[in-house]
Amino acid sequence: MVLAIVCLLAWEVVSVNGLIAPVLSYHNDETLEGLAKHVVDLEAVVQKQSSLIQNITRQLAVLAKHTDTGISFTAFLSTSRTCASTSTLKFDDVKNNNGGGYNQYSGVFRAPVSGMYMFSLALESESAGATDYSVKKQGQIMTYLTVAQTYIGASETSVFHVDAGDDISVECLVASGSQTLRGGRFSYFSGYLLRAD
Repeated sequence: MVLAIVCLLAWEVVSVNGLIAPVLSYHNDETLEGLAKHVVDLEAVVQKQSSLIQNITRQLAVLAKHTDTGISFTAFLSTSRTCASTSTLKFDDVKNNNGGGYNQYSGVFRAPVSGMYMFSLALESESAGATDYSVKKQGQIMTYLTVAQTYIGASETSVFHVDAGDDISVECLVASGSQTLRGGRFSYFSGYLLRAD
């Protein structure tokens, strides 16, 4: 009797396995086909995202080129000094010189790259007399600044295009009397590359 029950159970298991096996086989085939299709779909999404990332990377490179170049300088007169007519002012106390374009010994900034630059000049006199100063590019006057009273500061800021290798400097133009410029933090020359070409 026990043997009959075992045989009956074995026959039922075989029968059920015969029914389940094709279902499992069909389900596995369907799962593999579904997974393969899903993989193809994901590959298409990855390709699209990769293309978007490449475009964003190119745009960031363009923005980086046109915004943060790191070229700048700021230099002060270390001590008070009298400026001779038609001479270049040498701002010899350099506080920053990113890009290495400013020469404290000549007072000249030589542009490392072409682009739009902003230059600022601030001067204060500690003696009587009026003197005109100019910011020059390659010897051409770009801006004027007149310092005419004792212990009164004057400043100007200008923006203009500079080619790589151009020299920018500050020059005394006309001296009326022997004006002495105040040193320390009262007189400075600075420049900053706003946007490279």
